[in-house]
Amino acid sequence: MNLKPDGPFSRAGFVFLTAIITQHVWAEITVIGGLTREKVVASGQEYEGIVQLRNSGDTPIEAKIYQTDYTFTSDGNNLFGKPGELKRSNANWIKLSHDFRIIPPQETVALHYTITVPADGDKLGTYWSMIMVESSGKTPEVEKQKDKVALGIKHVMRYGIQMVTHVGDTGQIKIKVVSKSVVDLEEGKKALQVDIVNTGERWVRPEVWVELYDSEGEEAGKFAGRQKRIFPGTSIRQLIDISSLKPGKYQGIVVLDNKDDNVFGSRVKIEI
Repeated sequence: MNLKPDGPFSRAGFVFLTAIITQHVWAEITVIGGLTREKVVASGQEYEGIVQLRNSGDTPIEAKIYQTDYTFTSDGNNLFGKPGELKRSNANWIKLSHDFRIIPPQETVALHYTITVPADGDKLGTYWSMIMVESSGKTPEVEKQKDKVALGIKHVMRYGIQMVTHVGDTGQIKIKVVSKSVVDLEEGKKALQVDIVNTGERWVRPEVWVELYDSEGEEAGKFAGRQKRIFPGTSIRQLIDISSLKPGKYQGIVVLDNKDDNVFGSRVKIEI
């Protein structure tokens, strides 16, 4: 652990800094039932749900419950903003039964929520936000000693539950590839880096692959990416392993298949 004080210690003699790290100083919390709650709802409709919180530890746990917005970009940024600020936030539609719970050891408590979709009729596609459940144990007691600075470390655990509302079957589905390049991975491997943005109004989770052909027009292979959820206005990055390709020039197509009537493609030319 590197600790950088605001200024040098100039006290005569020396100051001894003790960092006390204790194991199991926090109770163990589990969110039962997954971290994404998804529902297709009509305009003006209200629905209710429950998030179950389990304390599997041996001491009571204090759980702070609050909301945030959530968005992410292909360069790895994950942003948790004030609830209701994003254009497609549903945070203001959600009412929570509690903002604080004490969970006894080895017990499960319920967090109830109600979501009311506005009835104004101008809401299309997918809306989402996060319910945060934050738990922490007590800071370990540290014995104070003369000419010593003692540091107690408090562990904080936080779960984010994605609350996703689809307004009926409305909303345009539209995604596109915004960049493609060959990048080096560890151990001499290479990948086709593909950045994908959702420019539509509804979330997608497409299967992604690239079909490549060599300079003679012969099929060089089909290389699969990973399925990832893409909310409207967000972007993701796919790293598709193409290490098996021999040096040369290739061309082909990146395919984004949402497993419905929506299939998108983007031509690609690369050189290994």
